[in-house]
Amino acid sequence: MKKSIFYCCVIFCILVSQAYSQKKEQYLGNCTSYSVNGNKVVFSCANNSKVMLQLCSGEVVKIWVSADGNFVRNNESFAVIEEDLGWKGTVNVKEEPSTYEIFTEQLRIRVNKAPFQLQIFDKYQKLLFSDYAEKGFVYDSGKIRTNKVLRNDEQFFGLGEKSGWKNRSI
Repeated sequence: MKKSIFYCCVIFCILVSQAYSQKKEQYLGNCTSYSVNGNKVVFSCANNSKVMLQLCSGEVVKIWVSADGNFVRNNESFAVIEEDLGWKGTVNVKEEPSTYEIFTEQLRIRVNKAPFQLQIFDKYQKLLFSDYAEKGFVYDSGKIRTNKVLRNDEQFFGLGEKSGWKNRSI
């Protein structure tokens, strides 16, 4: 009887220590400021994380999230050959009490400040892209996971290097 209680206590301690040693999910939190450099806008968020929006053209936006605030590419992209798609002009960020907005001839990009949430609309105000509430970008065990809104009539096709179904919304 004493041995079984001892073994149960040991197993319980192991499980508790594993639960505490695992990193919890971390979110971007609130957006505190932004800076503009050419065709790039960098939004600073809680925990030193940053989100960079690079306007490649009037209808193409590159989104880059960095947990530590540094945008360093570890390897070249096999999917994107040319990031300069002819962006002309200056980036103007309109600041409102709860949002930042960037307008191009084809897009309206809205960044909600608290918590950070990215939404992209076309010029007719149709929602094209939206983070899922405050969980748009999640740091989980050293990796970044994204959660986006996917309506019933939409599908997501992954054509990258991973194997599996092409229709990723299944």
